[in-house]
Amino acid sequence: MGFFLFALVDNATTFYLAFIIMALGSGLCGFLTINIVLINWFERRRSTAIALSATGSSLAGLMVPVVAWALSQYGWRATAIVSGVLLLVIGLPFAQMIRQAPEQYGLRPDGAKPAEGEEATGGHGHGATGSAATAGFTAREALRTPAFWLLASGHGLALLSVSSIAAHLIPYVVSQLGMSVELGAGMIAVLTGTSVVVHLVGGFIGDRVNRRLLATLCMVGHTVGSLVLASAMDTMAVVIFAIVHATAWGLRGPLMTPLRADYFGRRAIATLEGFAAMVTTAGLTAGPLAAGLIADVTGDYRHSFLFVASMTAIGMLCFAFAARPTPPRRPPEPALA
Repeated sequence: MGFFLFALVDNATTFYLAFIIMALGSGLCGFLTINIVLINWFERRRSTAIALSATGSSLAGLMVPVVAWALSQYGWRATAIVSGVLLLVIGLPFAQMIRQAPEQYGLRPDGAKPAEGEEATGGHGHGATGSAATAGFTAREALRTPAFWLLASGHGLALLSVSSIAAHLIPYVVSQLGMSVELGAGMIAVLTGTSVVVHLVGGFIGDRVNRRLLATLCMVGHTVGSLVLASAMDTMAVVIFAIVHATAWGLRGPLMTPLRADYFGRRAIATLEGFAAMVTTAGLTAGPLAAGLIADVTGDYRHSFLFVASMTAIGMLCFAFAARPTPPRRPPEPALA
């Protein structure tokens, strides 16, 4: 609906309204929603599942040249209408295939066989059933633990690094290192390509090692990468930074949601992911703004990247001290007659 309205834009009010509708749709069918479903369906292979799912965003980048061609050939209004039609014809049917949780169908995560006595509930409801789905912390219990806020803060500071680098890498290498815009864009390509490949590897590794320890080491990588970038004098140093930063990014990305699910269970994971998103969004937004402000005030992007390194170092400590909380104790539920 947002794309259809966008095709009719002839004033600023309609323009903003169209983008609000598109943002609403994008948010409701984006990472948060899909990750919650994947958490419900996978336990042993959560990181791998989330890593594979996230490649969809990277593959979507392949459509950019197609969109650019359509804009030049048919104009933006026709391109917007076709985009809306494709979402209805392709996206909507795929969305109908998504199932909230395996317990609704008498199944278990990772394809495990149902425990003896479990029966399929059938239907297409949105709530998960079964003791596995309801075990864990309530939202109130989880939000009272230091671990939740340490994990969210570490994640937010990691994304502060990612967004700051994405916004300021090209201006830095062009204005202060004397590289061409094309070479700067090539560095972004190296960074993005490396992160996509490592992202898949990160999902595989994250299902086999201590996720909190791996996240802590990734923050060390973000910190070292930022320090290398701040002291870079030539192209090779920037390439080294891009590989180190992208490796840390790719390994850490698939760990965040599974790590919260490990700590707090599935009982209130959707609510907890929403609260965590408030913290991570703050990092995504504040990072580029702070880095840009520092560069404007000091006249040197190197100070901006030193700031980023200090933030990721704090994020490393957040993960390091985010010990797994003790599960809450509750009286046993009465048996059904």
